[in-house]
Amino acid sequence: MNKLFYPKLAITNMKKNARIYLPYLLASTFIVSMFFIIVGITTSKEIGQMPYGEILIQLFGFGCFIIALFSAILLFYTNNFLMKQRQKELGLYNILGMEKKHIAKLLFFETFFTAVTSILAGVMFGGLFSRFIYLVLIKVAKFENNLAFHFQPIAFLSTFGLFLTIFLLILLITLIKVRLSNPIELLKGGNVGEKEPKTKWIMASLGLILLVIAYYIALTITSPVQAIVYFFLAVLMVIVGTYFLFIAGSIVVLKMLRKNKKFYYQAKHFIAISGMIYRMKQHAVGLASISILSTMVLVSVATTVSLYVGQTNVLQQMFPREFVISHYGENEGMRKKADALVNEQLATQNLEKNQSVSYLKASMYAKYENETLKPAQVTLDGKGFRAVTIITLADFNQTAKKNYTLATREILVYAGDNHFTSPIQLGTKQMKVSKYLENIPPILTQGEILLNILIVTKDEKSLFDLVDAMDAKRTFTSVSYMQFFNTNGTQEEKMNFTKDFQRYLDNSKSVSASFSSKAQTSREFGSLFGVFLFLGIFLGMLFIMATSLIIYYKQISEGYEDKERFQIMQRVGLSKEQVRASIASQTLMVFFLPLVVAVIHLAFSFNMTTRMLAAFQLTDVRLFVF
Repeated sequence: MNKLFYPKLAITNMKKNARIYLPYLLASTFIVSMFFIIVGITTSKEIGQMPYGEILIQLFGFGCFIIALFSAILLFYTNNFLMKQRQKELGLYNILGMEKKHIAKLLFFETFFTAVTSILAGVMFGGLFSRFIYLVLIKVAKFENNLAFHFQPIAFLSTFGLFLTIFLLILLITLIKVRLSNPIELLKGGNVGEKEPKTKWIMASLGLILLVIAYYIALTITSPVQAIVYFFLAVLMVIVGTYFLFIAGSIVVLKMLRKNKKFYYQAKHFIAISGMIYRMKQHAVGLASISILSTMVLVSVATTVSLYVGQTNVLQQMFPREFVISHYGENEGMRKKADALVNEQLATQNLEKNQSVSYLKASMYAKYENETLKPAQVTLDGKGFRAVTIITLADFNQTAKKNYTLATREILVYAGDNHFTSPIQLGTKQMKVSKYLENIPPILTQGEILLNILIVTKDEKSLFDLVDAMDAKRTFTSVSYMQFFNTNGTQEEKMNFTKDFQRYLDNSKSVSASFSSKAQTSREFGSLFGVFLFLGIFLGMLFIMATSLIIYYKQISEGYEDKERFQIMQRVGLSKEQVRASIASQTLMVFFLPLVVAVIHLAFSFNMTTRMLAAFQLTDVRLFVF
């Protein structure tokens, strides 16, 4: 036999099945291109030189992992569909005299041509569009425009190695299936799954329970810390619950509709529901995948766009002034020493402070139990913990522009909607609440992401007495002197002051302080949130492509399966209008159901997602909604 027989036959088969092979090749090429580009960016030295360089590399690495995992799942799924559509063809080859080893050679060459075409075309297009994608990244992440970009050889090697492995595994699994089957089974392969599935009440109930628990977690989250801790657990439960409900719950619902005689015994309902019952075992996984992917697209794009657009609000909340300095410790005369240090550093750039706000504060995390507020180590979920800030009356009156007075052992308290009993037990000290404050200046709780309690004491001595009563060993408490101020001068002078003062703090062994400026943080946040947006849109494109591919194949699959069935129905008396109505009804049930479920998932995730955004100081919910 001619050595080129199998390669030629493989090419001929791919051409004849272009309707199902072409989308597969295009999707494979697109996925290879995306992976090649993202690995190239991740391994480039330039990214590591940017602000938050290590974090950016980790984010891109996470993106590589998601694309690699998703690529394997999608390629296995689409190849499974291709082989199912061609089982009759392979079975016919077997009956006409081709042995299984010959079919194996044919499948080898088909997989080889698919792999070579996808990998080479993907790398080629990835190389062509990589510069453009990198320019987009520079724009959205606000990187330096003159930043050069060079792909590392590891990008090609990683891409080649990953997809070669995936295609080899696909070939291996396909050959195993052919090896274990017989010609009759292959000829009947297109009819597999036509038996009426059993009603799986346990799986349906478990799916519903998982979704209810996940929704309950998402709705009852009260803090950003809880949202971050429970997010992946809730996502996993939603994914598993969705698959279980589509696989088993859909059968339960369809059979319940079949029992409703008034609804079921109508031409379009009868055909659609009976057809769905017999074929739902095949389509449930695909429909669940569409639902999950649609949810991922909505959540990923909405959150990343919200962060990127809302970074101005985030900066405004974090920086009520241009500069923020925290001096740590309880040294005597700390206020004067801190003020003198800042003024000295400002003088090096001929700058002066204006709109200055400063105060001494003690910070701790505490729980209110048994009518006592006690500091404690905050747990991962943050449940029940409050960020407690204690300041003096003079600092509060100056900051809030009030004129309150306090007697000995009296305090002012802000605790949101929670009013504690008065007198309140604070550690070992009992204090009388003179007044519950309705609101406080945001500058007094700057940077906190948990629910806040503000306690105002009579003077500095009362502040330290109260801290001693609550946490004498300072196990859970930090004391700091906060300075917020603007300066005169040009932007260049302010940036020079930022660099010089940060360098001074890094080299000083006698000063314990942290320093940040709005301009510097704006540049860093631009990079960080820009990369979030880039990855959100990048992965969103991948999810949209996968969703479209699944829908396309599902349409073709249903078209092939329904063609003969509807022809028979027309022969037994159904009109074309009734057939069209039945098709429309079934299409609506199949393709709108996943979108409805995706919207429900998104609605229940709203609270958790907004809490997670609050961890980034983004509290404007309207940005996420719109």
